[in-house]
Amino acid sequence: MNVFSSLTNRIFFATAALAVLLTTVAISIVTRAATRQTEAELQRGIDEAATLVNEYRRFQFENFARDARFIADFPPLKAAVDTHDPNTVQPIAREYLQQLPNVDLFAIADKDGRILARLGSARAPDEAIAAAIITGSAPVAEREVFWPQERGILLIKSVPMPDVLATLILGANLDIAQAGKFKQLTNSEIAFGVDGVIRVANAR
Repeated sequence: MNVFSSLTNRIFFATAALAVLLTTVAISIVTRAATRQTEAELQRGIDEAATLVNEYRRFQFENFARDARFIADFPPLKAAVDTHDPNTVQPIAREYLQQLPNVDLFAIADKDGRILARLGSARAPDEAIAAAIITGSAPVAEREVFWPQERGILLIKSVPMPDVLATLILGANLDIAQAGKFKQLTNSEIAFGVDGVIRVANAR
């Protein structure tokens, strides 16, 4: 028996096919809309996280600059640096570092690049200090350096020390702990990289 021989059957199958088609189209429209909304929300989250990290970096450098300029012009520290004796400089530098809870690197280098003090939890190599040193012929009065580390990035700010031809260098780590804090604030996965290389990332 041919199920399409009856007009009623043909109407039924045509109606059913139309219903399936309309349902499929509706599902497709809803799916595309949901996908676009999800992608838009994801992009907003990424933008917010990037803005927050960038604001943190700017805020950190501004704080470093303010603190560094103040400390660099302190007479007791300048007098110690003027001796060019690391044993004289380091105890005084340690006192200042103790007053800077968010600083992971406190270093001083003379105009010849000799490191007179290098304190703090950050493991900054000589190359990182050298990249931040300000000489008399430097085109800028201050420097900002992003130094890659094995598990993070070291933000470095350096300012000249008046009268003694030396450089005061402060630094802070962007590491897994910082990535965790940003993740809590933004509910986003955070990764820190430099020169196209990811140095640290958190993941669920």
